[in-house]
Amino acid sequence: MPRRLSILAALVTVLLAGCSTPAEKIDAAPSSAVPSTVPSPTEVPPMDAVRAALNHLTSETYSFAATGNGPGHKYVASGVHDPRAREHSWKYLLEGEKARSRKVIVIGGDGYLKRGSANRWEHVDLTRLKPVDDNRYADPADPTGLTRFTAALHSARRLGPTRYEGVVQLQATPGALSYLPLGAPIFLVRQGGQWVTYTLETDAEGNPTSIKTVQDAGPDGSLTTVTKFANLGRPVRITKP
Repeated sequence: MPRRLSILAALVTVLLAGCSTPAEKIDAAPSSAVPSTVPSPTEVPPMDAVRAALNHLTSETYSFAATGNGPGHKYVASGVHDPRAREHSWKYLLEGEKARSRKVIVIGGDGYLKRGSANRWEHVDLTRLKPVDDNRYADPADPTGLTRFTAALHSARRLGPTRYEGVVQLQATPGALSYLPLGAPIFLVRQGGQWVTYTLETDAEGNPTSIKTVQDAGPDGSLTTVTKFANLGRPVRITKP
């Protein structure tokens, strides 16, 4: 199974390789330089609107495309999700010093992994692995990371009729998968407590269309992820390999 690769000197490491140095403690949430609009008395509070938008993705099928950019690497992923059937399928490509590609399927508690151009799939019972196990490439209870992300919401402000901004605070078991990028998590955290800013875009009905996250990586730069959502409610087909 993959080793861990160090990608951030501050906090986050890429799944499947090395480790990073501990992040400095951040005591306060970052403030935004963008002024928020003043809502009318009939508008839903920003935090409620953000939670409602993300909750749509926990009850409806959808497809997604995700990207991640950080010091020395680029990450691209795409897939589909069926929350009611507890099925999730995605593929990703990691570019950089140790480039690799994978296809992953999670059905219930079972995980299936296909490496690069290999013909065979590897199977593992994800429910029997500890969160910090190197072989646990997905959280069977939350393979998209959306449940953990929503639970970590700290603030939200309305920037426009369909645009919101705020921060989340990383809350995860040290060394376990975080929720970034949403839809296809691959990054690990060494400790919780770091602030991550987000920008959420929705359609006129309040359904999420994209979410961007930015995490400070200190002198090495920042880790930026973007996930775009489409085909909400349309049928998807995920089968056991």
